[in-house]
Amino acid sequence: MKKFLIIFMFVSLSVSASEYTALLLFNEKKYEEAFKYYQRYAAEGKHTSQYYMGHYYQYGYIFQRDIKTAVTWYEKSALQGNVRSMLQLAYIHLNVEEVFDSHKVISWLSAASERGSGIATYEIYKMFDAGLISQEENAVAHKYYYALLAADQGNSEAKLFVANITLKANADKGVRMFEALRNSEERSVRRQANQMLYYIYSNDRYGKHDEEKARMFYEASKH
Repeated sequence: MKKFLIIFMFVSLSVSASEYTALLLFNEKKYEEAFKYYQRYAAEGKHTSQYYMGHYYQYGYIFQRDIKTAVTWYEKSALQGNVRSMLQLAYIHLNVEEVFDSHKVISWLSAASERGSGIATYEIYKMFDAGLISQEENAVAHKYYYALLAADQGNSEAKLFVANITLKANADKGVRMFEALRNSEERSVRRQANQMLYYIYSNDRYGKHDEEKARMFYEASKH
């Protein structure tokens, strides 16, 4: 199976009061001190600490990397509903050869998607789009379903995709969607939205030719 790059953004973690000290130490790069707290709380079954235990073993903060042990801790955390651990498991099972398992990639992404992760949903769409998932008769329908769901969950890349396919069916609605994306917090998304609006207004394809607006969006796309 062809490898596929998955880029995960930070997902907010729920941290209990008892784990806050560990988080502060970790953020201050006092990894050995933080580890003592995380080790204790993970053993007590706290899923956020279990996530961090996985993180320690995945990246080798204070000892040699151990992917299999990282997977064990991430699984403990994910089985309690920790979405960030689900995303890490999907990433590891896709990109680390010694534990590669395409079925687990889809399984963990699906679990995260069901818990409202737009990141996971959009990754499923991209895997469909790249042909990395078995092509069933309804694979195309699945592809668009996951893209639409990811957009609904707030994923900006998915919103761009949905705006583009909407434009082909309803130019006015598509334009409104691109205009809304000009206010995105992500610079790359704003740029792409402005570029699309420049294209829309610079020709007659969508019946909206307007040189003044085209120039405005062209200038905006530079920033």
